[in-house]
Amino acid sequence: MKENRQEALRWLKQAENDLEYAKLGLKEGFFAQVCFQCQQVCEKTLKSIHYGYLKKRIVYGHSLVNLSKNLNLEESLIFFVFHIIYDYFTINTFLISSIPGPTTRIK
Repeated sequence: MKENRQEALRWLKQAENDLEYAKLGLKEGFFAQVCFQCQQVCEKTLKSIHYGYLKKRIVYGHSLVNLSKNLNLEESLIFFVFHIIYDYFTINTFLISSIPGPTTRIK
């Protein structure tokens, strides 16, 4: 039991760290990398729930949809959370990507 809690906290701490990194990337204009980091934040947070709440010993996969399915959350809640994250971190990427030229970093 204690091992599951420690593993869950380890994944959650890394997700928080990745989120802070994504915020820096957004501020500095690394939009493509921010999108990747946001996926990582979601994945690590979901894995933390699997370890801590579901008491799983091993969690495989990178699909946010598949990781969410095992949590017995209503689809509307999952969609709502992903929609908020998508809107928050990708609106700038979408707008920037319509500009000709390099899209990974614009100053």
